[in-house]
Amino acid sequence: MGGRIVAVLENSIGPRLLLASRLGELGYTVTLLSAAESLSGRLDADGLEWLILDEAAVQGDGSALLEQLARRRAQPRIAWLGAHPPASPVPIEVRFDKPLDYGEITRVLSAAAERGEGAEGSGQAG
Repeated sequence: MGGRIVAVLENSIGPRLLLASRLGELGYTVTLLSAAESLSGRLDADGLEWLILDEAAVQGDGSALLEQLARRRAQPRIAWLGAHPPASPVPIEVRFDKPLDYGEITRVLSAAAERGEGAEGSGQAG
């Protein structure tokens, strides 16, 4: 699984570090971000497979961020952390309720990587 990159946009340091640790154990390279503005420069990173968005981290500019993603030719898979996401021009493949179940998140991403496809059938559809 080497070379797979996950960007985590989460504004709380504890969940951000725990999620990075768990995904690192699966062999993902994890980029931690605390604000939506810091994501724009990372979108061009080769191999960005997943973008994990926390509802609290994208409040206010979440719709603009999703619209920016929709304009991109290659889009990462999106996982949403929290309540229902805003109407989105890009598919949100899976949604995880809070409090987060880190085991479920790692199972979904791991299963998707093994199948080489999205996270259908796991977690909650967005």
